[in-house]
Amino acid sequence: MRLLRDVPIRTKLARITQLALAAALGTGTVILLAVEFQMYRSAMTTEMRSMADVIGTNSRAALAFRDRAAGERTLAALGADPRIMAARLYTQEGRVFATYRRSDVNPDLIPAAAPADGLSLRARSLTLVQPIRLDAERIGTIWLQFGMATLYNFLLKHALIVIAVLGFASLAALALSSRLQGMIAGPVAHLAQMVKVVTERYDYSARAIKSGQDELGLLTDGFNEMLARIQERDAALQQAREELEERVALRTHELQLEIVERRRAEETLRKLSSAVEQTADSVLITDREGVIEYVNPAFERLTGYSRDEAVGRTPRLLKSGLHDQQFYERLWTTILSGKPFRAVFINRKKDGTLYYDDKTLTPLTNSQGQITHFLSAGRDITERMQAEEALRRSREQLRALAAHLESVREDERTRIAREIHDELGQMLTGLKFDLSSVAARLPHNQAALLERMQAMEQLIGATIQSVQRISTELRPGILDRLGLVAAMKWQTREFQTRTGIRCQLDVGLDGYEPDRETSTTLFRILQEALTNVVRHAGATAVNISLILDQDRLILAVVDNGRGITEQEMTDSNALGLLGMRERALLFGGEVTITGSPKGGTTVMVTIPLQQPTSLKSLDTEPVRAEPLDTVRPEPVEGTNGAQARPVEARHTHPSTSSG
Repeated sequence: MRLLRDVPIRTKLARITQLALAAALGTGTVILLAVEFQMYRSAMTTEMRSMADVIGTNSRAALAFRDRAAGERTLAALGADPRIMAARLYTQEGRVFATYRRSDVNPDLIPAAAPADGLSLRARSLTLVQPIRLDAERIGTIWLQFGMATLYNFLLKHALIVIAVLGFASLAALALSSRLQGMIAGPVAHLAQMVKVVTERYDYSARAIKSGQDELGLLTDGFNEMLARIQERDAALQQAREELEERVALRTHELQLEIVERRRAEETLRKLSSAVEQTADSVLITDREGVIEYVNPAFERLTGYSRDEAVGRTPRLLKSGLHDQQFYERLWTTILSGKPFRAVFINRKKDGTLYYDDKTLTPLTNSQGQITHFLSAGRDITERMQAEEALRRSREQLRALAAHLESVREDERTRIAREIHDELGQMLTGLKFDLSSVAARLPHNQAALLERMQAMEQLIGATIQSVQRISTELRPGILDRLGLVAAMKWQTREFQTRTGIRCQLDVGLDGYEPDRETSTTLFRILQEALTNVVRHAGATAVNISLILDQDRLILAVVDNGRGITEQEMTDSNALGLLGMRERALLFGGEVTITGSPKGGTTVMVTIPLQQPTSLKSLDTEPVRAEPLDTVRPEPVEGTNGAQARPVEARHTHPSTSSG
């Protein structure tokens, strides 16, 4: 079209006519040739299939009896058709059986093994492969190749004819258009002359002569009307120019004020931009679809992605795969509702390193309140998270150490209780037996000595009771033999007897029996809670409850004392409270302590039934100690304590070892 832009309209019309005619004839020719090509190809395909069927029929006997000579003769008959370039018969196994080819055909282009069935078209040939069957059984394959030279010669002749027709039609169109150009070019030339007059003289009173009612006539009317309007507007323009000068002066003053305001805004924007560029926090801005439009230098330093690498992509380039789909759904729901979203992201740097990003995503809105962009500001808290993780591991190690120490302490209590029971208890029993034996042999006239020996026997009895109490307090055997509930009942009775504080126990386990470790933990926490009641509460009554609530055990100790204060609960020296919390925490539980201003303290212990797998037992071996008050005196043979001890040991050993 650029070639027609600067030529006269007469030439332009002639060339347009020729080009339109050439385009129409060319399009028709291409369509005709395409249809001819497709029809010729379809006819050739049909003819090839028919010829292949005939060859297959004539070759069945040769293939069935492996008569290669007959197969060669059958294919040799194809030489009468110059279109056939080559043909080959294959056996049932796909091996070459017979071949025909024209002398100008390269033998290497004929497949050495039977190819797949089908029809294929190439630039110079059309190839057909189909099976040869005998009684529905495939006994071989025929490969047949036709040349396309005949088709191309046919198409070439058609093309030459079309070129000749196109040339003749172009000449005819040129002659006809030359006769008709004056009807269009004359009015156009007159109109162009009027335009020249108006532009050179600025004479808007001139008018063009209308030559007809066609488009050129309408164009002339429009041109004349345009001149009339220009003439009217020229007068109005002079008046508007005077008014404009007044407005310009006023607007100049307003612009000066706006420039001052804009400079202030630009300075503020520059400061904000500088702050974003220089801040240590990584900042990125995306459009509403999440495509990154800006990143600051801190983002580049943190992630390793340059600005050119990040802009145009989405924040998914930092995705680590460690957040689930619900996390991102919650993120988009929040920010699309116009609210900021803050979370700690685990992202991946360009080099593959993971890092923790404390990030806040804020939607940005326009003057209509519509969200246009999203601002993300984040800070690398990897070191802090690593420090917290190290602190967590340190706490776990400390808790594990505490668990180990508690286990060692329980083992030591068990060992001491066993030794007191087995050793000291037997010695005291033997000593008491010796005193009884000596007292029985003293004459009646030794009243003073008898009285002293009775006093010694009473002292030994009191010592045995002290041994019983100490052994029981170290490790109550009832906890191991009868379980937690029986041990709690014994503890409440002993507490009420020893302190005089009324103690009530309510149990609701529905037949559930906690395991050994859980029982030990709850029992020790109960002992510590009762000790605190005696030392600090000043209570007169204690209510204890142990219930099974779905998948957790709940122990509650409630007193009516003065009530614990907030300062006492947070006192770092309150090792008893800390010990209770740590014991529960080892089993994945918790201890809640509340005090009432009106009086009273509640200790609530919650232990889940599904305990942490890393939990280690506080008692690593069975406890053999048992309270001495469960041992009943039994007569044994012997003349003194030294003889009685081995005998007593033989009688008591089975029971103590099973404890």
